[in-house]
Amino acid sequence: TLSLSNDSTSLLTSASLAGVPKTRAMADWAERRGFKTAIVERRFDSDFRVAKDEPRFAVCGVDNELARSALEEVGFDKVIEAGLGGGTDDFLGFRTHVFPGARKARDLWNIVAGQREIRTDLPAYERLAVSGLDRCGLTQLAGRTVGAPFVGATAAALVIGEAIRTVVGAHSYDLIDGHMRDLRHLTVADAVDGVAVNIGATAIRPI
Repeated sequence: TLSLSNDSTSLLTSASLAGVPKTRAMADWAERRGFKTAIVERRFDSDFRVAKDEPRFAVCGVDNELARSALEEVGFDKVIEAGLGGGTDDFLGFRTHVFPGARKARDLWNIVAGQREIRTDLPAYERLAVSGLDRCGLTQLAGRTVGAPFVGATAAALVIGEAIRTVVGAHSYDLIDGHMRDLRHLTVADAVDGVAVNIGATAIRPI
């Protein structure tokens, strides 16, 4: 569900949408631009199964390690996944994965949810401690996720680019890892076993 914090971290939402389910807000955004959408509102985990009449190609951008770890186990032929940096010291980072790939999703995210280290020893938090903020408050603040809309837009562009390469049968990447502080230093891994997937097509309608 969209919250007021999404107003500053998302390009496609506004404060007026607070309380609206994210899937419905984005479906409405897409429908108003000529796309046809279908919303499937069921929990995604290892028990989820793609039905025979559902798309076999998926893009994923969730902030949930347990959901990510199940990406290859539900029946998709190809998945393009993107994630952003998780804290105040890494919020400009981004990374994309393609599955199946050189590594299994289950191996990449074989962790317990909530295991991320919360660091309160960084200079900004130490200054807050000196000014009187208690340890409980510091931990709560340091555990917050920080986001910037231009980082998400960059990761989304990489995902769509990977999807386009899939459509035209071009080369594929298992991994793209970078940081917005300096885009000259990207870690890029070519696909070891690229899977050709026909994700379907539709006529382009001029805007």
